[in-house]
Amino acid sequence: MDKIIKKCLPTYEVVESLGQGVYGGVYRIKDQLKERAVKIVPIIVERSLSHKTSTELDLKVSQDFHAVREYYEKIKGDGVIEVYDFHLVDRHVSDRQARAHLVILMELCPENLLDHVIDNHPISLHQANGLMQDLACVLKRLSLNSEESFLVTDLKPSNLLLNNTGHLVIGDLGGLKRLSSVSTTANAQFTLNWSAPEFIFNGARLGIPAAIYSYGLVSYFIWEGHLPYEDNDFTERIMSIKENGIRFNRADMPEDIKHLIMHCMEFAPENRPKDFGEIHRTVQQSDASLNGTSFGQEQKASAKSDHPSSQQSRMVIQPAGPEPGETWQENGSGIVFVWVPGGGFIIGCLEADNMRYENEKPAHEVHVEGFWIGKYTVTQRQWKRVMNNNPSHFRKGPDFPVEQVSWRDAIEFIRRLSASCKNRFTFGLPMEAQWEFAATSGGNFEKYAGGDYPDDLAWYKDNSGFSTHQVGEKAPNGLGIYDMSGNVLEWCQDVYLEDAYRTDYLSNSASGNSRLNRTGRGGSWSLDASRCRCAARRGFPPGLHYSNLGFRVIRTH
Repeated sequence: MDKIIKKCLPTYEVVESLGQGVYGGVYRIKDQLKERAVKIVPIIVERSLSHKTSTELDLKVSQDFHAVREYYEKIKGDGVIEVYDFHLVDRHVSDRQARAHLVILMELCPENLLDHVIDNHPISLHQANGLMQDLACVLKRLSLNSEESFLVTDLKPSNLLLNNTGHLVIGDLGGLKRLSSVSTTANAQFTLNWSAPEFIFNGARLGIPAAIYSYGLVSYFIWEGHLPYEDNDFTERIMSIKENGIRFNRADMPEDIKHLIMHCMEFAPENRPKDFGEIHRTVQQSDASLNGTSFGQEQKASAKSDHPSSQQSRMVIQPAGPEPGETWQENGSGIVFVWVPGGGFIIGCLEADNMRYENEKPAHEVHVEGFWIGKYTVTQRQWKRVMNNNPSHFRKGPDFPVEQVSWRDAIEFIRRLSASCKNRFTFGLPMEAQWEFAATSGGNFEKYAGGDYPDDLAWYKDNSGFSTHQVGEKAPNGLGIYDMSGNVLEWCQDVYLEDAYRTDYLSNSASGNSRLNRTGRGGSWSLDASRCRCAARRGFPPGLHYSNLGFRVIRTH
């Protein structure tokens, strides 16, 4: 290779081989002033119907060379290894074949991610989070490019490099493919240990969901230093993850990062994050939380950017322009929140002649501002983290809803949750209008939270077995929120009045004597389906503890 390199880079000497891949070898080179990396890729064009003559074969070599240069122009930028120059050398053309070598002069990166993690395990919390953010940022940039999207088909630690500033870059350009051109194994590099289940078992097209699964595996490796179930082969590993979940050993690992990795490695592609934009926002939020900073529209993409904060202003983690259904997680409790955009809607019951629902009438239009609401009702695990006890009757597991919680208990939980966050966020119980707007997927005409069929959406008297169930087992509504119909009734902030909709009550319903009844919404495991409708409302004494009473939290700021 020395002779090939000398033909285009005469001042450089080869120091060592850095590795051999599918598309050529990479070498470390240096001259008197600097060190670089160089990749040498053989180009071979065989005679065919499209390229019969030596002139056509020679032209095809030139076309391939220029295609590589144009391809790099499309993908270059933050997160992709810097290329300084391209050379085409050692060209030989005959009647049957054309051959040449493509020489790519690149930045020299000190090490790859595989070696860095193994040599420095465990890497610091901040560096692990930063590496995840670097990777998410470049994958977002490449896959969400408005003109032409690209996909990393062989996403694994050995193909990811750390540059001289400590940032992660994609080093294997051969593994970057136009998303529109990727089908299956025919035109994609891949490594089975780092591939998605739908690709391994079904040979499915490599797309964004498959790359997200690989991102989850790489992220797990960054934190833990090995693959999950590392002693298993790749098929056993995937099935173990599917059946037993993922085990994390690092005590300092943020809960929102654990949740993200598990979300990325869902077996079904449709259950994973929708794109790398969503993933990048989640990791940004985690990084901002770790550093005690805020970020908004003005923040740069890199978490390593300086972000001054004012002692006089409240620090709020607020993503720029949340999308409906976007999630955010409060680290201490582990509560995942879903963004509900503001809007107007018709609250109440539209059934004209049914006297049974008089407390839900008249249906009328109200408007709510955008807010965050718990994706699930507060679980026994989350309650215990904040309150250090478990009042529940059904103690079947940590992810079952907490119950036997009075309205006053819920208010105390929220007070402690806010204190644990140093009051950076404004938490509360939802107002009735907020609750119903969220339950109906943002003001849709839905009888139950997500549709018209309670058995698909709710645990109620006819299917619950007279018990609560683990949160999230039924289908979500259109915003990705679970169990707003059935399982446990949910406390609202409002004082309960039978004739609330016939007065101006909803404009000031948070006020009033603390001894007055408060509103419960959504029905429960012990009630019939009609009580689980989105419009259904009941009143309870604020000190009542019962095994079908729980709650979920909102965040308004």
